Amino acid sequence: MKITSHTVKNTLAGCAALLASSLFTSSAIASESPAEIPTSLHGTYSLTFAYSQNNSPIANGTVMEFVFAPGNYVCVAGAVVGDPVLRNGNAHEAIWSVAGLEIALSSLVTGFNEVNIGATGGSPFYGQFQGSKTSSSTDCPGLVQAPDLTAINTLFELAQEKFADLFGDANIVNQEFEGYIYRLYPSTGIHLAVKDGRVFILGGGFELTDLGTVAEINAQLEAIEIDIPDGDSTLVLSGFVTVLGNQVNLGTIATIENLPMPSSDDIDDVRDAVIEQFADNGITGTVSVTLISSSSSSIVFNITFNGTYTGVPGTVGYNITYTYTKN
Repeated sequence: MKITSHTVKNTLAGCAALLASSLFTSSAIASESPAEIPTSLHGTYSLTFAYSQNNSPIANGTVMEFVFAPGNYVCVAGAVVGDPVLRNGNAHEAIWSVAGLEIALSSLVTGFNEVNIGATGGSPFYGQFQGSKTSSSTDCPGLVQAPDLTAINTLFELAQEKFADLFGDANIVNQEFEGYIYRLYPSTGIHLAVKDGRVFILGGGFELTDLGTVAEINAQLEAIEIDIPDGDSTLVLSGFVTVLGNQVNLGTIATIENLPMPSSDDIDDVRDAVIEQFADNGITGTVSVTLISSSSSSIVFNITFNGTYTGVPGTVGYNITYTYTKN
């Protein structure tokens, strides 16, 4: 497969689309991101409830067994819950939601402290389970053998690298449905999924098709060579978004490879592309583009926006740095 260059303006329009579809989603506004449970915390814990509040559905002294298993699962009271998140930049707590409750494991950074319990959204706080790990077993009823997420993520990353025309969206995260681990690529409508060690594709003109095992598809993807044209660059997007007066630092938003290297003369194209794409996505307001630096090896633009976004109350703003580095 050969990657061909696009015009600088079309590339910048695509980057604006990426921002429009990712920075102003509810997840960005709520500042939630997927949590990864360290292997050091995997195991079985016997914990006792304490600090019970008046409105708590759990009484002080209640003893329960928690299992934190590979794949970022928690098993408790017969329930198997996945997809924990980090909230508001707090790297210490992984939060699962189940049956109107939130289960918050602390600390992902310093080691096990407790499991906090609250209502969905974190308020009100009901209390916490305290205790310690009783074994390294991650067995629990209802949890099938955890999929190899390393191999699955390698599959997704290789597909995105080798077939950017099909899987070229940035900031795509794993999702789960009825045993499938999948990624949905909005620009093409394609689902790339894994279930029971096999790879499936659906959408964007594809019927549900079994492509083979994860190992087979990874080997095929790794064997594909990409012809990279001279003069290409890598774009790194970073910055923050401000919603309802609250500023959320997004850090590095995306890294996009194999893009045409722009020049300082392209600043008008940058501005036009961002304005056009934002208008197409229901975003209206003032866009400002500033050239920060330019050299033979890199060029940096700063893009700010202040205005409104359909479905989001109040004023929305962002301050994003586009850093192109020549390969």
